[in-house]
Amino acid sequence: MHEKRTTIPEFRLEWNEHLQTSRIFATLMRFIQQPHVLESDMPTRLQLAAFDLDGVLADTEPLHKKAKLRIFRELGLKNSMDLDEHIGKPNSVLWLSIIKENNLDSTPREFERMQYDYILEQMRDDAIPLSDGLLDLLDAFERLGVCLGVCSSSDRHYVDRALAFYGLTERFRHIVAGDQVPEKKPAPDGYRKLAADAGVEPSRAVAIEDSSAGILSATAAGLRCIGYVNPTSGKQDLGKAFMRVHKLAEIISWLNGSV
Repeated sequence: MHEKRTTIPEFRLEWNEHLQTSRIFATLMRFIQQPHVLESDMPTRLQLAAFDLDGVLADTEPLHKKAKLRIFRELGLKNSMDLDEHIGKPNSVLWLSIIKENNLDSTPREFERMQYDYILEQMRDDAIPLSDGLLDLLDAFERLGVCLGVCSSSDRHYVDRALAFYGLTERFRHIVAGDQVPEKKPAPDGYRKLAADAGVEPSRAVAIEDSSAGILSATAAGLRCIGYVNPTSGKQDLGKAFMRVHKLAEIISWLNGSV
């Protein structure tokens, strides 16, 4: 009795069927692991776009570092911490460490207010521009009827003044600052409050963040997150973002379904 041999055409057919099955299985696994909504479907379901302020709306992260260094210099303070590691994280954590290291009789809030005032001063003096493509992106969201919001770890004192400086106050219907929630980023409190204030399910919202702390905050709150690669934001792990962009215009392409 002769054993049947598989011909080359039959082998190719079986192999193609195997590849097709593998691709379908991989797609299903990605859907199961991220159950909120498929990326390609999401633009039609969006109700809220949540923006981080520093490093996303404008390239202001370097201003935070300059303000801190100015305070260190003017007050003669010692600092043994890497400032880049604190991008996107609560400033109070850094200042508490500085206070302890220098044995000061001060509070983190005093230093934070000084830092924010210096940043606003630099913003005006250096005429720091908005991020390239931001206004076009805001227009694109609004054309789709998507509500706009801001979620920042910075205090409301600073957030309101920064938005006013850029003429953006009226563009953002909902704003949550770090001093309005129990825990700042990477905790999910800010994004949870923003979604609740907007009356939107977190799964119907997308966040745009430039830091690992911000992405952790947004995803922990149930939002999908786009990682914006900002060179001045230091080394950031954007791995938990469902997509990464180097330009805000790339988000417009995604909204238009061309990515």
